[in-house]
Amino acid sequence: MDPMGKPLTHARLGDLAGGTCVKVWRTDGSTVLGMVDHADTRREELVVAWPDIHPAACAAQDTDSIVIPFPDIVAMRHFPDATVAVLEAQLGEIPAGTRLAIRKRPGDTSEPTIKQGILDSIDWDARTLVLRDTALGHAVTVSFERMLSIDIVQWPLR
Repeated sequence: MDPMGKPLTHARLGDLAGGTCVKVWRTDGSTVLGMVDHADTRREELVVAWPDIHPAACAAQDTDSIVIPFPDIVAMRHFPDATVAVLEAQLGEIPAGTRLAIRKRPGDTSEPTIKQGILDSIDWDARTLVLRDTALGHAVTVSFERMLSIDIVQWPLR
């Protein structure tokens, strides 16, 4: 089953295009975050390139890959691009109460916007986070898919 509730089938796994960013939950409890190199339906294997993807891991000379048998895949999440995958992995390591600056993809304007505040909560199912503005006290919700970067802000709170 994937996190969106759709059962994983060999046909769905076989349809994964190379370059698709995924997080794979395995039967042994581990996860793999990376890009699909290819799916081999005949051998029932998913080959994920750049396991545990990080921004530096996408270099052209990086040829690391891991082979995951279809029966070992419990769940899978697809990401719109590698940036979102990396940022979601980064978010998993940031505790609530941390002051953040998040650069967002442009919405109605052509310029990216920056939202700052204290990380209040993360809703993994809705794929959003809430930042609380310490000066004004209001909350801002940011969708994972709109994030371009996350910076931990080191100045003291006032």
